[in-house]
Amino acid sequence: LQQWNNLGTSTVIRIGDNLKVSAPVQASLSSTAPTPAPADGAGFLGDPSLNIDIVDLVKKKNVKAALGMIAVAEGTNNSYNMLYGGSKFDSYDDHPRKYVKKWGRTSSAAGRYQILERTWDWVKTKVSANDFSPKNQDKAAIWLAKYRGVDLNESLTEDDIYKLGKEWASLPGSPDAEQVKY
Repeated sequence: LQQWNNLGTSTVIRIGDNLKVSAPVQASLSSTAPTPAPADGAGFLGDPSLNIDIVDLVKKKNVKAALGMIAVAEGTNNSYNMLYGGSKFDSYDDHPRKYVKKWGRTSSAAGRYQILERTWDWVKTKVSANDFSPKNQDKAAIWLAKYRGVDLNESLTEDDIYKLGKEWASLPGSPDAEQVKY
């Protein structure tokens, strides 16, 4: 029913009756229903440390495609300075900590991956972030995916996308069904 095209790669993801992921995310997807994602915190597999240079990691085709998928789903148009609702913030010194009311909701979501203020305050210590720069937003998104049991360096499965939905409201598997776009 929905498609994401032109994520800076040739990735196309369609979620509806079927989920298809084409190059560069070369996933093998089953037609079976995904297993439910773990309850909040239950998917933690230890400290998902980032033992690789983040600049190198985000260049990897699967990581780049997965991060692009999250950004498109979250509606940021790949902008690292996007607030919930579509306005922009000016400084990467820290999470902007602005609560925006739009579409009947209030949210502090900000950045390319629409990270909430409370999530940022927790994850920034995990990734040794001293600011909300694009590099640190990428590190946080990769860490949050690993926290949910998904290695973005590997091919994504349908089950992986449902696990990511526990972190990003616009993806299937989100406990906030009204926010799911795809």
